[in-house]
Amino acid sequence: MNNNKHWRKGIKGNIGNQNNQEIIKIKNLQTKELIIKKFQEKVDNIGIFYRKQWNNLMDCNAATVRNHFGLMDELSKQANRKFKKYIMLKKTKEKQSKSMKGKNVGTYEEKYGKEQAIIEKQKRSIKQKGIKLGTLEERYGKEKAITMKEKISLRNSIPKDKIIKEFQRKFDEVGGFCKNDWNKLMFCNSGTIKNKFGSMDKFVKIANREFKKYIFTNEWYLERGKKRKGVKYSEKAIKNFKNSGIKRVKKNKKIIINEYKQYCKLYGSFCKGQWDKIMSFNSQTIRNNFGSLDVLAEEVGVPFKEIDTVVFGHHGRIGKNETVVLNEIEREKRIKLKRQYFVKVEGGHYYINGYDIINNIAYENDEYTHKFQNVQDIIRENKIKEILDCKFIRLDDREQMRKIENENIKTLEDF
Repeated sequence: MNNNKHWRKGIKGNIGNQNNQEIIKIKNLQTKELIIKKFQEKVDNIGIFYRKQWNNLMDCNAATVRNHFGLMDELSKQANRKFKKYIMLKKTKEKQSKSMKGKNVGTYEEKYGKEQAIIEKQKRSIKQKGIKLGTLEERYGKEKAITMKEKISLRNSIPKDKIIKEFQRKFDEVGGFCKNDWNKLMFCNSGTIKNKFGSMDKFVKIANREFKKYIFTNEWYLERGKKRKGVKYSEKAIKNFKNSGIKRVKKNKKIIINEYKQYCKLYGSFCKGQWDKIMSFNSQTIRNNFGSLDVLAEEVGVPFKEIDTVVFGHHGRIGKNETVVLNEIEREKRIKLKRQYFVKVEGGHYYINGYDIINNIAYENDEYTHKFQNVQDIIRENKIKEILDCKFIRLDDREQMRKIENENIKTLEDF
């Protein structure tokens, strides 16, 4: 199998959402007593090890231990075994002591003094936010500071009832306006309303009014053209842009179905990956209208083609050593395996690494990452067994590669 961390990537459909209950059942099988026994056996055989080495040495993940016990220390208490303590070497201690010399730990006033602390805080604020600390006079000067103070006092002093009444009066006078015109028409800023009411939509509901929808006019296009380095839109361009639709219009299902039927009659069916290249509609529009491409194929009655591994290659599904290991099994047992065998399941489908059709045996080459996804692999096995009623043989990638290397060395020595 592949080195993919997320097991869902190799599966199409919403299989992960359907299997949540099955995952919980299998995780509950790994009881506390079983984890404690395995931990005790491992410590007795190997000896004490660090906490960081848990995922490499043990079968279950550290997250499952935290779900059962809360902490790794509680597991060690219940099992009467201890983890190795991390001891800092002298060299690392010396490096830390050298780096910390001449640095007073504490507040800015303790480090630099009161006067220098103000300057250092301003430097930090400029780096983080680009804002200077201090009074308004220090930031903007005396003249600007007076106007800023008046604005702040107005914002804080304006009650909610006054804003609502003023908005209702102005709204009825003008005959309604858009959200974008708020700052032009009203006395207070839109930011004050967001601070007091949460959002503009909540404010409108309280006032029993509705904003107008923004309509793109010719003036808007001309202003936009000025902003874009003097670009001027012609009248034809403005009409075409409006007719194409500013908002995305959902395509009619009948049009999509008829186009898919006509193409299949003329040229035959094709793979899902070829949809965007062949058809005029994007695959995302079909997911919005039908839910998925498989639903469309069921409605039309023309299923998609299976992907040919020789032509398309299945990027991301085949592991590094998979072909080498399966070739060796074919040579040893004198069989032929169908690579990346397609199996349809409820809610999606799977691909088997190698399938012996004559003997009805499935071969899976498990790489290092499969140690942490035992639960998902068991669910996958059971679903494939229900359909094919086959045997499953799981191969450890490292062991198989060692065997192949040893055999190659023997052949060279004999030669």
